Amino acid sequence: MFIAGMLDVSRRTYSETLADAHELCEQLGEKYELSDLCLQHSGSRGWHLILRNTKKSTEELPECFEQVHKHRGRISMTTSDLRQMNTRLTESSQEILVASNSICAEALSQLRTHLGALYKVTEAVSHKDLHCIQHGKVKICM
Repeated sequence: MFIAGMLDVSRRTYSETLADAHELCEQLGEKYELSDLCLQHSGSRGWHLILRNTKKSTEELPECFEQVHKHRGRISMTTSDLRQMNTRLTESSQEILVASNSICAEALSQLRTHLGALYKVTEAVSHKDLHCIQHGKVKICM
């Protein structure tokens, strides 16, 4: 029960932090008049901001933007607040994975204790099926 509660808290933390990151993106877009600013995730960079279809240079952006890179008409960047949120998101994600793994391992452990009974049920059903076929109670269509 403790692990399920921990999983719920981690999921809620992840969801709320991601909502905060989206809100930060919207606020920055409005504050600096960057209508094409959006939040994006990649495995290598985590959550970061992307400014699409821009002719702006990286020098034109406010100083609050960090790790600014331009590539093919897109500018990717982050902020100190977004980096902190990214850290919380990564931690929450790891907690979710650990708790989910623990719950699955426990479920498999409980299931293993009943595998013998499941095999016996399967065997009984197949014997009953064969019995019905042999005594003409079931017709086989081919």
